Amino acid sequence: MKDWNYLITQLQNNAPSLRIINYAHLHPDYLKEIIDALAGTNQLTSLSLVDCYHNLAGSIDNIANIIKTNTRLETLNLFGGFLGHLLARNCLPKLTAAIQYNQSINKLILGYNQINDYNIKFIADLITDNHSLTYLALGSNYIGFEGASIIGRALKVNSTLQELSLDCPMYAYGICDKGATSLAEALKINTGLRKLSLAYNGIGTAGLASLGEALKINCTLTSLDLTGNIINSEGILSIAKALETNHQLKELNLWHQNQLTHEDHKQLKMIADYLARNNQLNKESSLEKQYQQSRQITFFNQDAPPNMTDETGRPVTQNKVTPLL
Repeated sequence: MKDWNYLITQLQNNAPSLRIINYAHLHPDYLKEIIDALAGTNQLTSLSLVDCYHNLAGSIDNIANIIKTNTRLETLNLFGGFLGHLLARNCLPKLTAAIQYNQSINKLILGYNQINDYNIKFIADLITDNHSLTYLALGSNYIGFEGASIIGRALKVNSTLQELSLDCPMYAYGICDKGATSLAEALKINTGLRKLSLAYNGIGTAGLASLGEALKINCTLTSLDLTGNIINSEGILSIAKALETNHQLKELNLWHQNQLTHEDHKQLKMIADYLARNNQLNKESSLEKQYQQSRQITFFNQDAPPNMTDETGRPVTQNKVTPLL
């Protein structure tokens, strides 16, 4: 307790000069004391309060004020904050309003916050109106096809967001084909997004066909993660046909595809060659490095999804994934 009181005193005394705050798994009482101590900050560049679960909701007003007063804040990580829970119904509106007021945050991590199709509208409004956000991680939430449709409409008018993660490694939820189709329509118009991750979202043949059509038109997306979706021979063919004319996509992840067989090797090899071509055209590295790294399609068969996720909501696996060349 003595050490803890000393820490709080130091936070209070040095609040005006603090730049980076990073805490995780805090007891509710400790969390409140830390947030109260941060009330005097105005120079923060990074604020990370991870896996605080329902405890964040009780301090949302103070957190919002901290965000508003720290106009140099660039990274905000509230992974595992349960801010979308029914019992925290006013949290997301307050949080997104503070972020919009701030206008300096470019990296926002809200994975595992129980965000769903009902309250995703607050995030969508942020995508629509905010011009500083370039990275948004929403993995491990409860976003379905309706939520994906709302995000898709926001992406149509946004040109600053560069990376978006909607990974859903829980299998009980996902955007499925309908949601993938909505996002595909947005990709036909959006000119800002560079990386899109849709892992474990129950996307099947119809969704892959829509994404394939979008890739024929989109000329800015460079990375697409479709790990753990329901991709069969027909779906992989849609992607292969799209890459015939798409010269921008350089990375495509297809891990944990139990629907694919060795008979699909021809299409997978074709995709790998297209990705190699795209990497070479963009001249990102030496020829040797291109040969080693440009074939970024990966094929790995695993029956069960991993149980661990990182801060963006992506599954963490210790299995070595072997590229299929």
